[in-house]
Amino acid sequence: MDSGQQMGTYMESAFDLYKFLKDNNNLIAANMLYPWAPGHMISELDNLLRMIRVGDVPPNVACLVPVAENPITATIAEIYAPLLNELRIVYVPNNAIYLWSREIARACPDMVVDVGLSHVKYALKTMEENRLSMYQGLLHHVITNQGVVRDNVAWAKRRSQSMDYRPLSRLPEMGDDLRRFLGDRCE
Repeated sequence: MDSGQQMGTYMESAFDLYKFLKDNNNLIAANMLYPWAPGHMISELDNLLRMIRVGDVPPNVACLVPVAENPITATIAEIYAPLLNELRIVYVPNNAIYLWSREIARACPDMVVDVGLSHVKYALKTMEENRLSMYQGLLHHVITNQGVVRDNVAWAKRRSQSMDYRPLSRLPEMGDDLRRFLGDRCE
C-alpha cells in the first residue's frame, strides 16, 4: 500500500484491516497518542526506525503507523513518505484506521510494536503494572514511572547503537507547506 490515504479508502471495517495486517505479516506501531505534539510524533517515529535498524523488528515485517488526522501528522506523512515507503512503513493519518488499529492492538498484542515513550498507552505487549484511565474519551493504560524510564532507556540504547543513522534528517526540498509547518523560520 503506497499511502495511508489509499489504505483509508480501501478498508471498510476493522475486520478488513485486521485481515490485511494478518495476511501480509504486518505489525501495528502502537501508542503514538499525541498527534498535536511534533516532539512526540518525531521521537516515537525515530524509535520505530531505530527498532527496525537494530533488529528489534523482524526484517520481513512491514509496520502500520496509525495516527489521528491533523496538520502535523499529514505534514510528517508528506515529508517522510519516501523514507517510510523504502522501509516498508505505512504512516496513516486517518481517524478510522487509527481507531480500528487501537482495538486490534488491544486484542492482539502479538501484532504490536510499542513505540510509545509516554505514560499513556492504548496497547500493552505484556500486562505490566498500570492503571486504567480515561484519556481523550477512551480507555487507556497509564504505566508506572519505571515503565516510562525503561522505554526511554531502550530508545537511548537504540540511538547509541545507531549513532551514524539519522534518517529523519533527510528532508526534501523546502516547499511552501514545509516552510509554513516550520513557521517560516528555516535558517
